[in-house]
Amino acid sequence: DVNIAESIYLTISRQYAETALWEQTQFGLGRPLDYAVAPLSPFKPNKRLFILIGIFLGGAVGVGLAFGREFLNRTIDGLDKLKGSGYPILAVIPDFTEYVKKKYEEKSKVAVKGRLVSTNWFSLLDNISPVTESYRRLHNNIIYSQPDLEVKTILVTSPGKGEGKTTTAVNLAGILAESGKRVLIIDFDFRRPNLHKTLGESQTPGILELLFDGVHFDDVIRETAYPGIHCLTTGRRSPNPASVAQSDKLKSIVEGVKDQYDYVVIDSAPYGIITDAAPMMKMADGIVVSVRFNKTQTNELAQTLENLENIHVSILGLSLVGYDHKISSDYYYQNKYKYYSYNDYLEYTEEKEEVA
Repeated sequence: DVNIAESIYLTISRQYAETALWEQTQFGLGRPLDYAVAPLSPFKPNKRLFILIGIFLGGAVGVGLAFGREFLNRTIDGLDKLKGSGYPILAVIPDFTEYVKKKYEEKSKVAVKGRLVSTNWFSLLDNISPVTESYRRLHNNIIYSQPDLEVKTILVTSPGKGEGKTTTAVNLAGILAESGKRVLIIDFDFRRPNLHKTLGESQTPGILELLFDGVHFDDVIRETAYPGIHCLTTGRRSPNPASVAQSDKLKSIVEGVKDQYDYVVIDSAPYGIITDAAPMMKMADGIVVSVRFNKTQTNELAQTLENLENIHVSILGLSLVGYDHKISSDYYYQNKYKYYSYNDYLEYTEEKEEVA
């Protein structure tokens, strides 16, 4: 028994010694490196440093979001997005929505010579407004910017619907007729005809009756409320607009009227979504593409221009309608240019005469 007890004692002593040695050679994760000491004075954070860091991080995030938004934004919200198209900006037509509402007490039509014409027909109703002056600039850039090109037949189209092509066509026709020229304006949008509404004319008789009902040409050409401007509407609805737009008979009719008028203005369907007017576009001397500010997409415009280039037509340039400099992305344009009405001009000249 003594031997057994001694053996057990030695075993336990050896294990105890090994355990003590193991503990001395291990470094636990929780071993303290230093001990806290109470501060001798009150402590407060470095507010200036934190404010500077916050301003820097906030500015960096803001700039990043702004660049990201601009990169992802495809809406034409400034002139810069048109300059890369490769075509000149013929005119910038200001947003006249509030102006029209105030002037005409929110009426969309007014009576002129027994017709209810659209209040958007500025060249007829308000020829000394800044909007009309913008359309004069469009006229000048079309007629005089290319002296070697005789432009008598002008077609107006757009990438999509609601982008101002009819309003542009009507006001351009009015400016062309100011100097006593004879102008014919034709509605070539057989799917969504709108010209007759703007002019305050009846839709029938028109092109369809001329082609299929044997109606005489003189019976479908009508005088408008604007002296010197005649119109040719689409006529009744067609079950097959594409075949009408591409008919050889219609092309020969349009060719025939060119000799009877000084200018022919064609209100075409939006070529960005409808290609019916391709044959008529090839007959035109030049094409104006109407672009709606803050609506038309850059990819839609690019595709429309590419489609026009593919049929080898003469693109005169772009007309940006509904421009609002207050929300435009054009910093330079906002700060360097203003719209002045003829009232400002008249006031200035009157004051000058009084001083003289």
